[in-house]
Amino acid sequence: MKLLSQCVLSFTIFALAMGWGVAGAQSQRPIVIEPAEQNVSAGYFDVKLRAAPSLALSEQELTSILANAHLHIESDSHLFPIEAAVNGQQAVTISGLAEGHYTVNLVAEGQALSDSATVVVQHHSTTLVWPLFTLGLVLFIALFVVLMRGYVADNRAPDS
Repeated sequence: MKLLSQCVLSFTIFALAMGWGVAGAQSQRPIVIEPAEQNVSAGYFDVKLRAAPSLALSEQELTSILANAHLHIESDSHLFPIEAAVNGQQAVTISGLAEGHYTVNLVAEGQALSDSATVVVQHHSTTLVWPLFTLGLVLFIALFVVLMRGYVADNRAPDS
């Protein structure tokens, strides 16, 4: 029975990816990645996976399609693509990316389920990072000194 349900799911994914049974949807993929374009400066990005507006997918159908899907992330600066499992989730955060241009697709069983989304990662300038890091260090040291002075003052033996 489990094999039969997997076969039906595989055919459904294939049929949706090919646009079968949907009038005028030959180029329409069943899933939309939102936002389609992002510029980020923190090395991570969020994507939301929604059913295409022209398809009437129930929440259960969408979840079953996303259960076997993964994000396929390619970049000119990486030798191999990054694969991230979706596990039925409709929102995914990808982190730890180096600077560069990335193309994101949703794929299941070798079939593209979405049109490509693009992400440009450009980290903060080091001319901004080092002064902020130094300021944080100074504030940490000042807080430590204040706390230690208070601790010493509270634990002094009273003069008799």
